Amino acid sequence: MVEKIGIDRELYLSLTLDRAAATAVFIYSKEGGMAIEDVAEETPEKVHKMAVNPLVGLNEQDLKDAAAKLDLSEYED
Repeated sequence: MVEKIGIDRELYLSLTLDRAAATAVFIYSKEGGMAIEDVAEETPEKVHKMAVNPLVGLNEQDLKDAAAKLDLSEYED
């Protein structure tokens, strides 16, 4: 038997390649769900991008900024 659970909220996170910049890019939004293309078209300011330098990786400040944009206040210092 499978237990159904309630979902408090959905977030969107994707890792893709930006060929023009030759780097990986995280695309994320607190407007999660399956219709991220609609969110990007109607309210592009709600979709954020974070380039990842493959030689350096992610830095702590970039991750904190992303957490703030996703309203993940429980992860703040």
